[in-house]
Amino acid sequence: MSVAMLTAREQSVIYRASKIIQKKALVSADFFSDPEMVINFFQFRCGSQPLEEFHVAYLDAQHMLLEVERLATGSIAYCAVSIRPIALKAMKLGAAAVILGHNHPSGNTKASEADLEITRAITSALALLDVKVLDHVICSPKGGVSLALKGLL
Repeated sequence: MSVAMLTAREQSVIYRASKIIQKKALVSADFFSDPEMVINFFQFRCGSQPLEEFHVAYLDAQHMLLEVERLATGSIAYCAVSIRPIALKAMKLGAAAVILGHNHPSGNTKASEADLEITRAITSALALLDVKVLDHVICSPKGGVSLALKGLL
């Protein structure tokens, strides 16, 4: 289901829920340690979007949320991601870790080879800066998948 198919009331409920989840993430050190909460976080942020979006959550050394941003928006099947802005933002914020998240508008949350390649590239680049990639979540309106839980990081 795309955002356009949601009623105004449903969109409002999703927006308010995402704000509640984000506030919880700001005050709970355990929030980003729970893969289900991380999946929910990204699912509310971008799971129902009609185009692919790539988001990054920047975390401090205690895995508290410093900032979250939508880094890129693509097409219905692809989103080009550049590593440089992630590295620059991580350094600016003093982030110790990041969690990546993006949606698959098709509803299929299986990681593609391109998903795995960008995850490896970001992980390698950020490791040089002592910034750890904790997870990469792929979500849709139907649910989400943690690459860390699947052993793909």
